[in-house]
Amino acid sequence: MTHRPARTGILACLAGALALALVSCDDGPTSPSDLMGGEWRLVNIRLPDFTVVTPDDPDDFTIQFDADGVLEVQAGCNGCGGQYALDGDSLEVSELACTLIACPGPPVDRQFLEVLQGDSTVNVDGDELTIASAEGTLRLRR
Repeated sequence: MTHRPARTGILACLAGALALALVSCDDGPTSPSDLMGGEWRLVNIRLPDFTVVTPDDPDDFTIQFDADGVLEVQAGCNGCGGQYALDGDSLEVSELACTLIACPGPPVDRQFLEVLQGDSTVNVDGDELTIASAEGTLRLRR
């Protein structure tokens, strides 16, 4: 007497459980892997009054999402770090710890950080990332 039917049934149950677990891990349209994989560079900031601010050098305003929930940010002449959590298209960024260099020029660094920190929604469309909060909207590209 062989136990193949029972073994096949157990394997089928395990495969089904694994498939269900994988599907349930994707909470929504944006997954952490969509955010990881390199630096995002700022294209522009749209403020609540619909003013659009474009940085002189996109390399001065970057965000990098690490797998362990760590966020690395370049905001003008200041480097920042903190934590992030992603749940579907909801992003929560901790208050960032930044160097305190007085950057020359317009206050793009302050506006960038105000939009980024706190609760926001995210959308990834290929190599474009949009982060929107009550403080405005960041548009970034890889």
